[in-house]
Amino acid sequence: MRKYFLLLVLGMMATAQPSHAQFNIQSPDGSVSIGPNGINVQQGNQSVRMNGSGISVDKPGESVRIKPTSIKTTKSKTVTTTVKSPAASALTLAQRVEALEIATHGKVSTGSLISRVQKLEMDTIGSAGIGTLAVRITKIENSLGNVGNVPERVVVSTKSASVKSHAVSSSTGGKDITLNNSNYEGTIACSGGNVTLNASHCEIKFTGHINSLVINGSGNDIACDTVNHVAVNGSSNDVKWSRAVNPSIADSGSANTLESQ
Repeated sequence: MRKYFLLLVLGMMATAQPSHAQFNIQSPDGSVSIGPNGINVQQGNQSVRMNGSGISVDKPGESVRIKPTSIKTTKSKTVTTTVKSPAASALTLAQRVEALEIATHGKVSTGSLISRVQKLEMDTIGSAGIGTLAVRITKIENSLGNVGNVPERVVVSTKSASVKSHAVSSSTGGKDITLNNSNYEGTIACSGGNVTLNASHCEIKFTGHINSLVINGSGNDIACDTVNHVAVNGSSNDVKWSRAVNPSIADSGSANTLESQ
C-alpha cells in the first residue's frame, strides 16, 4: 500500500506540467497516466482516477465515486479550557482574635497575640488556657457561643466563605472605636467617642452618641442614634441617623446613601 500511495504522489506532482501534455510512468509497482482527461493510477487490480467529474476508486468487489460537489472543507479550532476551583478560605488566628475582642470588648486590643488571647480567656472563661493558640481560641469561641455572644463560625465551601460576627452591646466609655473586620454584624453602644470603620459589608447599629463617624469601607449598612460628623470615603454605604440630629457630612466616595431615619 505504501508503494501505491507513492505512485499517487508522483502523479499529483506531474500535474504541475501543461494540461495538454500526456505522461505515462511505468514501474514494477504500477503505472501513472497524466493527461487532459485527468490522472489515472493503476496498481494490480486497483485503480484511482481523478478528473473534472470527481474521484473514483475501483478494486475487486468495491467501487467508490466522489463528486466535486460532495467535497466540503471545514476548519476546526481546538480550545483548551482550564477551570480553577476557588480555594476554600478561613480566618487567620489574628482575625479570629480580633472578632472575639470586638464581640467581647467592642474594639480590637493591642499587644502580642498570646497576651490578647490570655486576656480574652480571663474575661470569658475565667482562667488561662493551655494548648496551642488555635485550641485556646476555639475554646473561647465555644464559651461565648454558649451564652449567645459570639458569632456564627466560618462557613467554608469550594464556592465561597462567609463570616458574620454577632457582637453583644458594649459601652465604649467615650473611647474611640476602630473596626477592621469585614462582615461584622451587631450593636455597639457609644458614649461620645469617634468611630472609624475600615471594614466592608457590615451591619451595625450604634446606640448612644458618636462625635465623628468615618467609613472607609464599602457596602456597609450603618444606623446611628446621634452623630456630629459623618465622613464617607468608600462606596455603596447606607448610613442613617436619628431625625433629631443634623450632622455635618463629607461624602468623597460613590453611590452612598446618607440620610436621617
